[in-house]
Amino acid sequence: MTQMKKKKKDVYKMNPKDKRQDQCHNILSFDGGGIRGYCSLLMFEKYCKELQNCIPDHNVKDSDLNDFVYQIIREKFDLICGTSIGGIIAIMLALGIPFSELKDLFLKKGSTIFQKEWFFKRIVTTKYSDEGLKTVYKDLMIKYKHKLKLTDSGKNKVNLGGEWYNNLKMGEIDFNVAVLAYDLLDKQSCYFSSTFKQTVGVNIIDALLSTSAAPTYFPIHKFSVMVPMKEDEKRVLRYDLNKGEKQMIKRDLFCVDGGVYANDPALVCHFAQSFRNRRHKNMIYNIISFGTGREKPHAPSTFFENSISWILGEPAIFDVMMDATTELVSQIFGNYIKTGHVVNIKVQLELEGRITLDDYSKTALDNQKAYFDKKDKSSTSEMSTAVKNAIGLTMLMGWKD
Repeated sequence: MTQMKKKKKDVYKMNPKDKRQDQCHNILSFDGGGIRGYCSLLMFEKYCKELQNCIPDHNVKDSDLNDFVYQIIREKFDLICGTSIGGIIAIMLALGIPFSELKDLFLKKGSTIFQKEWFFKRIVTTKYSDEGLKTVYKDLMIKYKHKLKLTDSGKNKVNLGGEWYNNLKMGEIDFNVAVLAYDLLDKQSCYFSSTFKQTVGVNIIDALLSTSAAPTYFPIHKFSVMVPMKEDEKRVLRYDLNKGEKQMIKRDLFCVDGGVYANDPALVCHFAQSFRNRRHKNMIYNIISFGTGREKPHAPSTFFENSISWILGEPAIFDVMMDATTELVSQIFGNYIKTGHVVNIKVQLELEGRITLDDYSKTALDNQKAYFDKKDKSSTSEMSTAVKNAIGLTMLMGWKD
């Protein structure tokens, strides 16, 4: 009897799938922080390059970083999530946009994204228009339209032409991705996911504009979406309960940046995934989270207790809220890890100077790179240690089929 040939192993799959794989849920998370998202990408790049060097296969070590980033996300993680700029990074990575393009968003597209409103208009509205982000999204979608990682229905929309990029749904992304926002209308958090039935019908562009609508910086994003009715809504509206989930209802949303309640999305996404996996009592959640830089403790330099200072001073109100929610997540995880069901590694960079969320100047970007390079040279820095721990955890995760 002729022996069947074994299927050739993927060059990235250096270790056999272990039993631990079925008991773990692996999450990759990116914080919000505006232009400081460049810090996240620098640290994520360091993590990917060092991880690439840990795999003892020359085909892997010599492969293009863009390809390796895509492969590692698909092979190692069950979910990628983000808030604000982290949400933009998460969705772009899930769509298969090259990592090098994401770096260019900060290095070359800052003036496009932070498109200022006219001076007199800014008196009664936000500092920036959201038209810049719409333009960047459109350009990326068109440039990579035949390489986007979409479901069959998403690919069909691309082939139909027209403004297909504005009609792509979260559920048409061929990977589990989630971004956070907050709905001012219903006073509730929004978990825009590519796999949750309540949000698969949300347009990708609406999710992006919602998660990045930082108060005072970008306008509230208003849109509508058709969602399955809840049981109580069916009763109130006297719908036939036997028709199941096919009955839809229109919901209006007025969304702002998810950073107002969860600038670090890891905890919210962990709770969402643990609820989905609630039947698996022994599930372990491995979370690798990338921050957007943490300033050294210092007293406010130009601050008076009035409304103008809270908007224009240091610190500004949104900065305070963002930092507070990030710190809260760290404290909760610090206690939650003791249960043995969660492993959370936070990769963070200490900033030696203040970098505002919208400072896309070359000086500000160079400063971020300088702070990163300084910590990168020290193998004992907090950032370098966290990256090593993240790599160690990643190597233990096992590989997907």
